[in-house]
Amino acid sequence: MSEVGSMRIENESSQPLLVAPVVPVRPNTTIPVLMGLFLLLGGIVVAYMGYGEIGRQGEPNLPDSDAKQLEQGFSQTDNVTAEDIQGLHDDLRHAKYYWYLGWGFLIGGLLMFSGGVQLLRRRSIGSKLGIAGNVSVMLTALVTYNLSSGPAGELGQGASFTYTGLSFIYGVCSLCCTLFAAFPLLHGAGRAALDPHLYVPPAIGEGTAGLISSVVEE
Repeated sequence: MSEVGSMRIENESSQPLLVAPVVPVRPNTTIPVLMGLFLLLGGIVVAYMGYGEIGRQGEPNLPDSDAKQLEQGFSQTDNVTAEDIQGLHDDLRHAKYYWYLGWGFLIGGLLMFSGGVQLLRRRSIGSKLGIAGNVSVMLTALVTYNLSSGPAGELGQGASFTYTGLSFIYGVCSLCCTLFAAFPLLHGAGRAALDPHLYVPPAIGEGTAGLISSVVEE
């Protein structure tokens, strides 16, 4: 009985493989620096507003200037007196409206300020701190809307519209600032400019184009 022979096909031809060059993204330091300045200034403003609201929580009576301003604004749509304004202030104090608004803004402002400083240093943690600060402001706007809707609604349509509008403005502004804080991480050139202290130089010849020949032998 004859044995069945085996046949082997050898590929002795070499096939050149073209490797495309890796084009690195050029870092743009303007992006994190500009966004850092926005966060820095915004954090100062928001923290100052929060500090003022915390102080208002401990005031048994509104200042005369604030009370007259609110009375003039609300009286355009409703019959509101100075006693009504003072009653609204007392209801907001008992609901801890100023306390939540103040601390939420103060914490959010400090986080934004810290994020701005880190972005000026071209650290990616700055974007994350800025995002966290603006999320704090958005949550604060939601909480304070729920706290103020009841007392303001009892006073009239003007007061309800005013406090609802304030919460809406706080939420929209913080959402826009969140996009500003995240922009250095979303943009390729901005992301390449972050964390220069962690940069590791590539090996010699890495990322260059070359013609590689491979021979497969079996």
